[in-house]
Order: sequence, then structure tokens, then C-alpha cells
Amino acid sequence: MESTIYASGVFRVFTSNNEVNRRRLSLLGFIECICNGMKTIAKAYSQSDLEDEGGSNETFLLQCSQLMVQLVSIVRNFLSDPHCKRLLLDAEIAPMVCSIVHTFKNYPELVLNCSRVLSKLSLQDKYRDQINKKTYYLKCLVEVIINEAKLCSKLQRIAWLHQESNGETDKVEGNVEWPSWSTWPLISRIAFTLGNLTTSHEGNRKLIGIKCKSLKPIILLLQTCCCSLIVLMSGGTVECVGQSGGYTVDEADSSRDDDNDNDDEAEFDEECTVEGNEGEKDLCDATVKLLRLLANLCMEEEVGNFVSTRPEVFSVIIDLLKELLQSPVGSRSVLTSPNDIVKTSSVVAKKYRDLGLVLLYEELLLNAIALSTNITYYACRNQPIIALPESEMSSTQKHFVSVANNLSKFLFHENDEIVLETSRSLGNLTRIQTVLRAFKGSRIDEALCILLNHVN
Repeated sequence: MESTIYASGVFRVFTSNNEVNRRRLSLLGFIECICNGMKTIAKAYSQSDLEDEGGSNETFLLQCSQLMVQLVSIVRNFLSDPHCKRLLLDAEIAPMVCSIVHTFKNYPELVLNCSRVLSKLSLQDKYRDQINKKTYYLKCLVEVIINEAKLCSKLQRIAWLHQESNGETDKVEGNVEWPSWSTWPLISRIAFTLGNLTTSHEGNRKLIGIKCKSLKPIILLLQTCCCSLIVLMSGGTVECVGQSGGYTVDEADSSRDDDNDNDDEAEFDEECTVEGNEGEKDLCDATVKLLRLLANLCMEEEVGNFVSTRPEVFSVIIDLLKELLQSPVGSRSVLTSPNDIVKTSSVVAKKYRDLGLVLLYEELLLNAIALSTNITYYACRNQPIIALPESEMSSTQKHFVSVANNLSKFLFHENDEIVLETSRSLGNLTRIQTVLRAFKGSRIDEALCILLNHVN
């Protein structure tokens, strides 16, 4: 087995950044051979795992995972060649990789490699159609989100028990090492893939959101990402226990790739890139993808009605809007007053010289507003026709007013997409008399009249 692992490693290097080598190997039937090998290894692993009662096959199982890491990496290399993509489509590689995610779920490096492959495959209709053939493949991906949420929930419970025990750690049983080095990149890519699978597929939205019971896990992870990200945005630090003893913003996945195949970030000057932001980028990227996934799921009525009743979702949106308003992203809005922009520390100011990070925060803002648009569509139903005084407002109505007030600051943002999504969300919110009363004297109506002459 070891020799096979080393040989596969050679082919991984051999096919990396070399189109000629990839084309030659594909003409020799190498892709079909690789796919057959992956099926054989997965089957052998499953059988050995069932028979391994006393852990006697532990070495073999580990070697299977190591070999699969190399083979999946080779497949990832072939994805950059259009001719090889067609061969991988014929081999039905997308469903196979989904199955591998489930079979080898205890091996984070392999699962992360699989998620990178799936994030690229799911960009194309034909690969998505193959995944959509069986609900099992979707469930394999949702399982990753649910498992991460379970670890997060367990960690929160242990933290609460520590607090209740007044620091007496011997009274608290169990320990959870979460997040690990792979957590944010993995969540980002799996959520990105699921987002692609729910963009225009109504059946997938209901399957993932309702039948797979993934809404609460997604919301929990979104809350956790949001809280950690806001701390980092304000110049603080987040320290969580990980496999290496701790996860900080400096211990990020340095091989983070772009799932959207956008190379603009590579064009920035070196002097505009700040080292040490990679962990924050991974966390921000995971938050963006979770927001996008939840927004897609909310286009299904049953999902939208459920999410719109969750106050924690509105809290996430409000907190993100407030924090982003105080960042360089917020300063790009004409309506933002100098008082809204908090004087940042030198650490934060230096961080925002990284244009890649600033663009990620702009994408974060856009997706947060998009989620508010989808959930307010359902949340604004059955609201009181008359405007209520603040003392008589429900917590939901107070959330509406807070969201609307924060959104209004982005009506004249430099990014037209942000302006468009802001207008859509305000269109939902202004059906509520309480929100309209809160806007009295703000001249938002005049701003909207000006936008009627927008070139877009």
C-alpha cells in the first residue's frame, strides 16, 4: 500500500500546473483508472471498517485515507482542463466524491480535499444534475454541516458548564477541540457547494432545509462565525482550542483557493496585502457562504417562514450591518456620516490595507442584506396595520426597525448590487407602519426618489 501512496503522490505532482502531462495521461485512460481505483479503495475501506472491531485494521484504514487524499488531489488537478472535465463527467466523479465525504468523514484532510473538488464541480449544471439524482449525495454534504454544528454546540455547553462550576474543571467532563485547522475552509466549501445546489432547485431547498433538518445547525454555525468575525473586525483576537493546541488568525489554511475562480485578488500590489489575515479571511468566507446558503434556502416558503421567526437570525444581520457600517466598506456609502465611522486602532487600520479582505467584507455585506431581503418577505406578513409606539412594540418589530435603520445607510453605496439589495429589503420592511413611523424625518423617501433616476 505504501508504494501505491508514493506513486500516487508522484502523479499528483506530475499533473500539477502541467496541461501537457494531464492531456497525455487522459489519452492513456488514466482518468478512468483513477476513478475505478477510488471506487475500489472506498469499498475496501467500508468492508474493513465494518470488520475492524478491535482496531486491528487501523493502519490499513489510515493508508486507505492517505491514498485517497492523493487520488482526489489528482482529480482536482484534472479539473483545470476542459477535455479532462468531460471525461470526469462521464465517470460520474461528483456523486463519487460525495460518497467519499461520508465514507471517510473521520479524516479531515481528505474531506477538505473532496470539498474543494465539489465546490468547483458544482459550478456547472451537468455535475449538479448528477448530484441531484439521489438524495443520498446531498445528505452526505449536509452531514458535514450537522457534524460541525454538533461539535460547536458541545463546545458551547462545556464552556457554560465551566462557567457554572466557577472554574473547577474537574466537575466538567469531556473536551471538544473545535474549531480545528480545517473547520472554516471546510464549512466554506461545503456551504458554497450546497448554495450552488439550491440556487435554482426548489426541491433541494426543501430537502436540505426541512427533510435533512439542517436549518438549526446552519443558524448555529452562522451565529458562531458572526460573533467571532465581529471580534476580529474590531481588532480583537479569537482563541479556540484546535488540534494543534489552538486556532488563531495566524494559523490559517495557507492553501486557501478561490471557489469562484476569480483571480482579481492576485492582481493587487504586494504592499496592499497584509500578512496574518488569512485566518480572518477563512472565517469571513465561511460566514459569507453560510449567509448565501441560508438566503437560498429561504426562497422555499416553509423554510422562509421558519427562519423568519428566529430572532437570532435578525441579531446576526443587525450586528453585521452595524459592524460593517464602521468599516471601510461602510465608508463607501454617501449617506454614512463621519459619526458612524469609528476611529480604528492602528492594528485595524493596517489590516484594512489588505484589499482582498476589504472585498470579502463587501461580499459579506451583500449577502447579509440578501438574507434580510428573503426573510423579511415572510416576516412582514400578518403585522399590525397601525403603527405602535416603541413601548408597545414586540421584539420582532424592534428587529424590523433596527434592520431598516441600518440598511438605509447603504442606499447610496458605491456598489450597485448593494444598493439594489438594500432597496429590495426596504421594500419589504416599509410594508410595516412601525418602520415607516421610525423613518419619519429621516428623508429616506427623498433618497428613494433620487434613486429612481439611477443609471442601473
